[in-house]
Amino acid sequence: MTPHFFPKWHLLWMSLLGTLLALGPGSSAGNAAPADLRTLAPSAAPDAGQRAQIASEYGMFCHFGINTFLNVEWSDGTASPTNYCPTAVDADQWVRTAYLAGMRYVICITKHHDGFCMWPSAYTTYSVKYSGNTNDVVRLVSNACAKYGLKFAIYYSLWDRHEPSYTNNFNPRYISYMTNQLTELLSNYGSVCELWLDGSWDKPNTAWQIPVLYDVVKRLQPECQLGVNWPIGWPTNVDSGAAPSQQRDGFPIRYFPSDFRLDDPQMPVFPDPKLFSNPNVAADSPLHYPYYLPFEATITLSPSNNWFYKLGDIGAKPVATLEPMWDQCTAQSNRLVLNAPPDRNGILLPSNSNALVRLAYQLGLVPGRPFPINLAEGSAASASSVWENDTSNYGAGLAVDADPNSRWAAGPAGATNGWLAIDFGQPKKFNQVILREYAERVRSFQLQAWDGAAWRNITHGSAIGASLRMDFPAVTSRRLRLNILSSSDAPSIYMFKVHYVEAKESRTIPN
Repeated sequence: MTPHFFPKWHLLWMSLLGTLLALGPGSSAGNAAPADLRTLAPSAAPDAGQRAQIASEYGMFCHFGINTFLNVEWSDGTASPTNYCPTAVDADQWVRTAYLAGMRYVICITKHHDGFCMWPSAYTTYSVKYSGNTNDVVRLVSNACAKYGLKFAIYYSLWDRHEPSYTNNFNPRYISYMTNQLTELLSNYGSVCELWLDGSWDKPNTAWQIPVLYDVVKRLQPECQLGVNWPIGWPTNVDSGAAPSQQRDGFPIRYFPSDFRLDDPQMPVFPDPKLFSNPNVAADSPLHYPYYLPFEATITLSPSNNWFYKLGDIGAKPVATLEPMWDQCTAQSNRLVLNAPPDRNGILLPSNSNALVRLAYQLGLVPGRPFPINLAEGSAASASSVWENDTSNYGAGLAVDADPNSRWAAGPAGATNGWLAIDFGQPKKFNQVILREYAERVRSFQLQAWDGAAWRNITHGSAIGASLRMDFPAVTSRRLRLNILSSSDAPSIYMFKVHYVEAKESRTIPN
């Protein structure tokens, strides 16, 4: 990244980084301070790295580690590493499931708050190297991602409840510990598309020296995108996190520099703000504003919202719950990550794998193929009627926007039919329609295309329900209509998505 003008406080970081690299275990006097720290450039639009990240759109978390064998979400770093003892680590199964689910990347947990490292780090004995299963999990996941053509990302906890220097010599010894471990991870496992940092709430935002960590990442892998959990602060208190629903354009970046926002397990809102400020420079500086930051939502498949596998876990959130989450999280240039935790045998639960593959089918996602484009989004829409003539809240266009929580509603109360039509503006070729209904009222309907003189039936059905996918031979038409013949009450539609899918499968799944 091209260097920009830096405020004077950056000079302190330059000096500190040289000290930190020299202090790290195994480091040598040859580690000299760089001439400057690489940082994020102001921009009102995504840069090349952010554009690549946005295009990935959909990924998988695999929370797996010593906590899996302690039956807890967080452990305190005192458990013996021998507690970690999976019968196997089938990372190929994890990544193959992500591939079949239409995902584009996998985030590997490298170190959680307990400090247990899932690779044989040279800087600690609290790792898989000294455990009941010495497989390098980071290596296994990285290799599987390469095999299936998925991008590889890593999660790393800033907070460390095991490493002694965290409490007795945080600055500079623990900062050096982190930079050394991140250097291992970013140097030895191929291309890393994303670094997901967590646990920052244990200390003030300035303690983490994010500019130093950001510089280490960008020097080793310039395209790797760095994010810190709960990254946006309040204008009145930058160290107090603002939830996604509270964020507004211009709010300060709590952990500057960051390439994207993440606030687990929060969802993005409509409209989603994207432009934030650098609180470390004066408001009249060209380096103050704007900084474009997309959002990545991370959601658990567990009905109990567990991140790690717990004894007795067998279920997964239903597809009817997951589908609107996908719609909401992948709109507005944002992304969705679903967490599927491996069990003590090192494999994903069948319920999780099945839910992901069923969700892919319902969304029209095909392994190895581009994500489907909703041809209806932004098109002109019309309807037979609108509830109480309230087009702002129930107009036809709300069924073809990106927001899965907005909807068209017919009227008046007790209405038993109605229609919703889309005008693409020019002829479009399509062969798949996905509908999501409010309150499951529809009892029979027709899907119709305009042939230039009249509406022609494409297909028909009875109930629509929470979600209905319809596939049919390709049709080319400028106009498409959902003609509801009967319903138990005034019909209402959340989503009317129209796709053209070229192929069911783009390549052979690797053995």
